[in-house]
Amino acid sequence: MQVSVLEKREMDVWNAETQQNEKKEVVNLQAWPVSGGSEENKRFFAASPGGMFSIYSANLTAFEGAAVGKSIYIDVTVAAD
Repeated sequence: MQVSVLEKREMDVWNAETQQNEKKEVVNLQAWPVSGGSEENKRFFAASPGGMFSIYSANLTAFEGAAVGKSIYIDVTVAAD
């Protein structure tokens, strides 16, 4: 995936402990499938030609090293019940 948006912003975040929204700084990351370059990217694009990944994280260091235009891996692991 290629990072298209990486920004810090303030937004309302639900606090389960206080049962209220509170203003908090978060990181917004958006990424799109990579279509070219390496053979790996070409194979990925052939199997997943469209889509978008978008996440907000209150962990401001979660995406350290990521940058707009840079390729990243996104690992989806199923959680235990």
